Amino acid sequence: MKQKKLLVFMLLMTLLSSLVLLHFVKKDYDNHLKGHDSMIFGTFDPVVIDKDANEDYAATYLNYKKVNDDYIGTLKFDSGLIDLPVFQSTDNDHYMRLDWQSGEYAAEGSTFLDYRNQLSDQNLIVYGHYVYSSYDPSLTKAFTPLGKLTDKANYRENANLKLYLSDHVREYQVAYVYYCILDENTGYLTTVDDMQYYWTNYSNDYFDIYFNTVENASFYDTGVSIGQSDKFLTLLTCVENHDELRLVVLCKEINRSPY
Repeated sequence: MKQKKLLVFMLLMTLLSSLVLLHFVKKDYDNHLKGHDSMIFGTFDPVVIDKDANEDYAATYLNYKKVNDDYIGTLKFDSGLIDLPVFQSTDNDHYMRLDWQSGEYAAEGSTFLDYRNQLSDQNLIVYGHYVYSSYDPSLTKAFTPLGKLTDKANYRENANLKLYLSDHVREYQVAYVYYCILDENTGYLTTVDDMQYYWTNYSNDYFDIYFNTVENASFYDTGVSIGQSDKFLTLLTCVENHDELRLVVLCKEINRSPY
């Protein structure tokens, strides 16, 4: 009988010890998450810089460069729809899931220019993640706000944007908003033949094919067109619940000015 009571007592003490240990493990884990949440989800405190006037961007450029040498400029809609630093690496995978400031994994990654691009190219291609509403109900992270441009009612307010570079600013106007269709014909998703948004410079023949398709696929007529002699900016992100689609916002360069 005494042995049975002793056994019960030992089992109770073991259970109590386990509960106490579990409490401290959970507490330590919670503290760990608090300290690293910014690196996991890409909410690291941003570089705080006054960007109200063009002349401030010379200082902006240098400040970002001090943090990350891959910084090439800042993309900003006049409306504030998007205001993000843009980076460029030697491939298009590097910033896909990397926080540009902490250098740690980030689910929403960083905004980046296609690794093949030179700033002199006809088409600058900038990628940014779409963050699902189940994770961010505000739909304000990364390139998620671009989804608003599929509704013509949001066009006028968000039609103009700028790309601030090292010594000058390029002004753009949104010309086309469309869904690019992807085709899984080689074991991975590729664009259909007449929607190849990814060329940095277009041949005359394919330019006509591409922009004819884009005009027909656009959600609405913006009244802005892009010709073969124009420079333009392609903004690309995913579409929620549609792996076979990409949202493309094509923007026509309308002006350049030094700081």
